[in-house]
Amino acid sequence: MRRGHVRHLPVLEGDRLVGMLALRDLVSPVREAPHATVRAVMTCAPLVLVEPAADAAGAGRLLLRRRVGALPVVEDGRLLGILTKTDYLSQIADLQIPLPSEAHLASAPVQEGA
Repeated sequence: MRRGHVRHLPVLEGDRLVGMLALRDLVSPVREAPHATVRAVMTCAPLVLVEPAADAAGAGRLLLRRRVGALPVVEDGRLLGILTKTDYLSQIADLQIPLPSEAHLASAPVQEGA
């Protein structure tokens, strides 16, 4: 996962999503039990999911409110993709919409060691 810069992996049985494996799921359990199975450390149902037609702003709020780093995108029980916080923030940044406090931040001096 680290080599591929991937922090979230879907766990499938056939084409059915049964869980999500996050990099943070592997940190302490693998140190304690290096031969633990994926099933033992993955996040299982009920998973937080979205459909492909879901409102993007609503998906962003869901990422924040549920404190998850990724949302599986599922249609008719099949995994179509994964929306991550990074994906979402990248899209917002690409919109280049100035935030109300952005002018203040741009003019504020940067302090060393802050």
